[in-house]
Amino acid sequence: MKYYLLPIAFLICLPFAAYAQGSHWLIPDHVTIQFAGSMGLVAGGFGYANESNRMHLDLLMGYVPKQYSYNQLGVASLKYTQVIWRSRLLPEPWSLTPLTGGAYLTYTFGKNFRWPEHYAKGYYWWSESLRPNVFLGGNVSKKFDSTYSFSRITFYYEVGTNELKLTSYYVNPDMISPLQILHAGLGLRFSFR
Repeated sequence: MKYYLLPIAFLICLPFAAYAQGSHWLIPDHVTIQFAGSMGLVAGGFGYANESNRMHLDLLMGYVPKQYSYNQLGVASLKYTQVIWRSRLLPEPWSLTPLTGGAYLTYTFGKNFRWPEHYAKGYYWWSESLRPNVFLGGNVSKKFDSTYSFSRITFYYEVGTNELKLTSYYVNPDMISPLQILHAGLGLRFSFR
């Protein structure tokens, strides 16, 4: 399967989703594209926000090309983001959110994520492909008038880790630095309301 086509397909759907936004509650509130952040080299998807735009729930599909792994990989992610602190430093139509936080669950598809048969069942306690992650980040966004197919563009940044990296650091604090267990991501969110 060509996993890299999925983020592109989500972005192509942007104008159609924006057009239909007012007609049905199942239509997403936004589409997102993200670079890195333990969701693949690039990931794309859609999501929903609450009325105050302080909570987001996203479904993303990412891709890791073969040159960055043993095989090409697809990464499905379910992500929750919460605004922790919103600032009023920037004038309208800009908005600054210096601190967000959240969690996401990733599932990686690919041959790299199967333990060889010669390991006894339960030898490794962690899942080969399922990773819970936590993150902190922030964003800057700009609101647009109704002539555009989207109402807001948000640039966001995140720094996070997962349970396997945290455990590795806890067990080996003399061998691993705190910076080695972190991953970072950058993204753009196109909102329709």
